[in-house]
Amino acid sequence: MNQTEKSQTIKNEELSAYKVKYDAEGFLLLDSFLSKHEISVIVDEIPQIKKIDPNAVIFEKSGEVRSIFVEVEKNSVIDAIVQNNDLIAIVSELIGSEVYPYQIKFNNKCAFLGEPWEWHQDFVFWHKEDGMPEPDALTVAIFLGDIHEYNGPMYLVPASHKAGLLSFQQYDSNLNDESDAFKEYQNSKPYISQLSSKLKYVLEEETIKKNIRENGVLSAKGAAGTLLFFHSNLIHASPSNLSPWDRNILFISYNSIKNHPPIELMKRPSFIANKSGSFHQLS
Repeated sequence: MNQTEKSQTIKNEELSAYKVKYDAEGFLLLDSFLSKHEISVIVDEIPQIKKIDPNAVIFEKSGEVRSIFVEVEKNSVIDAIVQNNDLIAIVSELIGSEVYPYQIKFNNKCAFLGEPWEWHQDFVFWHKEDGMPEPDALTVAIFLGDIHEYNGPMYLVPASHKAGLLSFQQYDSNLNDESDAFKEYQNSKPYISQLSSKLKYVLEEETIKKNIRENGVLSAKGAAGTLLFFHSNLIHASPSNLSPWDRNILFISYNSIKNHPPIELMKRPSFIANKSGSFHQLS
């Protein structure tokens, strides 16, 4: 039995409608997909997840936690969400094949201090750093609290995924204006520059302007439990959080089982890029 044949509550006509919208715009926003109880279970688990591997915790310049990566099979609560039948049915429909979890992380934007994510595409990181062959992958953003215009929502450029991999600037040492402590942190491990507020691969300004002129831009907002599905080549970013409200999202990236990177090219830790290329069986 394949993934889309497993027990699920979403009808085939709904899946088809989701696919049409996703193909056209590069993203899909579904309100109240998860219940308040399901969200609270995830949020309550974060302190335990943070303790699994100190190397999987990424920090802001302020010292606040920016991201916590979760390796597959390391936490039963997260595994259950990752393998949610309705979720997998949608993802498999959108990608067009069976899938597996590629990357799982919590991104936090602390009230008043949360730093931005610069304009980028996800695929360039997975392609250049892990050897992922094609952009046959997407990310599901699970809103763990209400996200509105004030607390650093994601900015999306609709239909920008159709342009493929775009021109980018590679910043290997763009740290001239940073403190010595942040420079040391950025250089402490090879992957930090791909995950902190000075991203390694950032889209060029003219590329961003051109795409926004052609397609517009919107912010992804919704109540806790909302899900945002977005293509690996969709242009996106998010601003600083200057509000008194935290912004917390669980990101689950899925890849086609036909698109697994050659294992010899996957140099980053397993908590960043899943090397198994498959699901494991839930106990």
